[in-house]
This record gives sequence, structure tokens and C-alpha cells, in this order.
Amino acid sequence: MKRLALIHLLVCGILGRELGEQGGTRSEEQNYHQDEQDRNDQHLKGDPGTVRVESLQRIRRDTAEDLAQMSSSSTNMFPFAPPAQTYFMGQCLMCPPGGPGPRGPPGLPGRDGRDGRDQTLLTWPTERERNPGTEEEREVPVVANHTNVGVTYPRWGKTTCPPSSQIVYEGVMAGGHFNYKGGGSNYLCLPLEPIFDRPQSGNDFGAYIYGAEYQFSNFAAMPDINNHDIPCVVCLALAKHHVLMLPGRNICPEQQGWILEYSGYLMAHHVHHYRSEYICVDKSAEGIPRTSHNDDQVIPRPVEAQCSSNGGGLPCPPYVSGYELTCAVCTL
Repeated sequence: MKRLALIHLLVCGILGRELGEQGGTRSEEQNYHQDEQDRNDQHLKGDPGTVRVESLQRIRRDTAEDLAQMSSSSTNMFPFAPPAQTYFMGQCLMCPPGGPGPRGPPGLPGRDGRDGRDQTLLTWPTERERNPGTEEEREVPVVANHTNVGVTYPRWGKTTCPPSSQIVYEGVMAGGHFNYKGGGSNYLCLPLEPIFDRPQSGNDFGAYIYGAEYQFSNFAAMPDINNHDIPCVVCLALAKHHVLMLPGRNICPEQQGWILEYSGYLMAHHVHHYRSEYICVDKSAEGIPRTSHNDDQVIPRPVEAQCSSNGGGLPCPPYVSGYELTCAVCTL
């Protein structure tokens, strides 16, 4: 603040000196201003506000011209000093600021703007966006054909898939021994060509798996394939997302558009054997040729409904004791 006050006094001294040297010239200008003042006095009978505004405008214009002339001479004397009009163009460094001026006229219309971009969702950049990598790394991977996407399911008792599905592989049905409490309880469709990796011969009393065979000599609903080994096939239902094994019905639900892949009969291990899972064996099941012998190892049988004599258990009706349950495999 002290430095600004010192500069202010220095410039004021320079201006006073310049005004003294230009006294002769100023006398003529003073006469001019006196004439203007006389003319203003003659118009006082008119609008006083208008006369006052015109006088102020002339005084400001004359003062600006004087300051411009003095600025050039002061610059020659003090080349590093700021111009005089910097401090005296209607401003006062030591005076308080005045009030806001009158509102100016409206400006000209602006230029036309550019077309906007499509709206996008603002998200945090991913690691790949922050570090795009080399050109080879930036290559977009080929998207797989979604028509090859689907669900898989086993078709027990058959070697072919329905027309709506494709064969993944053919195999034979296998599972745990009906009289052994260890091992797995689920059935598997083992492929026809297994691959072993460093096998060790001999039994180490681990988990065992056996081939399955039909065991229903008096079940008229199925073909005459008793004691034959059971084939299977794993199928792919294209463009599907869900697979359902529906017990107790041989048709699919009418809602949502379920598609029937195949229907058959619900089967599992005998009631006096160790438990197994329930599966849907095709109603037109086939037996593996030249395998009609009684091994009695994995023997799924038709599942029959059992009603309770005291009214509990299954709702009977509609279920009936002794009736074999149907099943359906559906996809969506």
C-alpha cells in the first residue's frame, strides 16, 4: 500500500509539472471551455439535466485528450513508469468505489452454437480404457454366435436326440451298486470312449461305478428290453436357457412357452435298495444289443405312487396307489 501511495504522489508531481509547462496552450483551451460554459448558461432555460450531461461528456473527453498528451511526455522522462491514464482515467486509488452505473443497452445476438453430441451414460473408465495397450491388445475379440448357446440334458434309454436338439455325445448309463451304501447316488451317462490318465490297475476299495440295466419284466408300457443295458445320450437344446424334468406329467407347462424334448416314466432304485436319484427314462427306450443278461448291479425301476391309509402323504386322488408316474423333459 505504501508503494502505491508513493507512485501516486510521483505521478501527481509529473502531471503538475506538465500542466505548468503547457500553461500557454491551456489558456486558449480555458477560453474555449469558458465559451462552452456561457453557451450552457444560455440553455439553462431548457432541460437542465440534458445540459448537465452534455457538459460532463465534453469535460471527460477534453480530460482524456490532455492525459494522453501528458502520458507520452511522462513516459520519455520515466520509461519504466506506468502510463498516467492508468491511474487517472476516471479512477481514484485513494477514493472509495462509487455505486453501480446505469444499465447498458442489450448486446447483439450471439453466434449459432455447434451441434450437440449424442447423450451417453457417464461411467468410471475401466482399466482397459485407461491403459489401451498395444494395437494387438486393442483388437476386439470375435463374439461367439449366440445361436450355438443352449442347455444340455441327458436322454435316458435312447441313442438319438429329439429333432430340436443336437447330440453332444453318446454313452451308457451307469451308477452306484444298488446294494452298496457308498459311492454316488446319481446316475451318469458315461461316454463310449473314455480317456484314462496314468491309471493304476487293481482295486483300492475306492468308489465303484457299474453299468445299469432294465429290470421290469412285467411292465407292459415299456418295450421288451428286460435285463438289457441302458444306453443314453447327452443333447444340446439350441437357443434355450432352462431345462426342466417334470415328474408326474408327460406334457410340459403351458405357461411361458416350454417345449417338450421327450416324455417317459419316472425311475429310481428299488424301495429295498439304497437310494438313488429320480430320472426320466424315455417311453420308447432302447436296450444295447447283445447285452441281455442279469447282472443286478444298477437296476432302476418304475416309480409307483403310494397313498397313505390315514389320509396323509400324497393327495389321493388325484394320485392313485400303484400307478406308475410319468415324466417329461422340457426346455425354455
